[in-house]
Amino acid sequence: MVQPREPHFDETVALAVEHGYELELIHLADPAVLDGFDAGEAKTLSRRLASYQGRLWQHGPFLDLYVNSPDESIRRASEQRIEQSLRIAETIGAERVVFHTNHLPCTTRAAYTLRWQETSAAFWSRMCAAFDGRIVLENMWDDGPGLMRPVLDQVPRLLACLDTGHANVFSAAPLADWVSGLADRLAYIHLSDNLGDADDALPPGDGVIDWPAFTAAVRRHAPRAAVMIGMDTGGLPAVREALARMERTGIHPFTAAAGKESE
Repeated sequence: MVQPREPHFDETVALAVEHGYELELIHLADPAVLDGFDAGEAKTLSRRLASYQGRLWQHGPFLDLYVNSPDESIRRASEQRIEQSLRIAETIGAERVVFHTNHLPCTTRAAYTLRWQETSAAFWSRMCAAFDGRIVLENMWDDGPGLMRPVLDQVPRLLACLDTGHANVFSAAPLADWVSGLADRLAYIHLSDNLGDADDALPPGDGVIDWPAFTAAVRRHAPRAAVMIGMDTGGLPAVREALARMERTGIHPFTAAAGKESE
């Protein structure tokens, strides 16, 4: 899976069509885009995606959103933005929408985390019921899979997304533990590399992530999880290089011997 971004949006869509990749629309996470998104924008987007017949994913907004806030005004503003994103998904036919956990790691009180888990479960349960269970929850600053797991257990229709870059920077837990901890609910993987000090979204192999261990864990615990190549910088050339490198080295979902995506 790839993310079409300007100025290579149309080229990336063509790449997906050519190779049978799926698409995740990352630009719909931008609050500036959401502020101006109307029926006309939806029609324009549909035209640009006309050649694409695969499953469509959407990244939801995440900047400064906090559905767990004790401040009702902040909480309601966050909820409204998320609801807007889910309505857009219904309009454009996106099957899944990815949202961040946004648990604040600098708050160390156990009571805070417990309240975060309780309020998260209540909110996402309502959203899954209202929007036909199309929601995927992605780790952000989480210190391990144990933070999200109780929320998933309480909301059967909620799925999990593992962002390898986020986990490598903000968590001491090995990626294999993340995969096994989320296994039965892990539907999606945002794949990128980094040096462990910043979420640089590097091509796999340019950072310190143990990709053979990651690949082994995914093939054992979540072989059907969709994979998105998340290159924030470098544009389409970086995405092409990342895909070629994954094919050569057999990083999931590719197998080195066949040079093709595994079934």
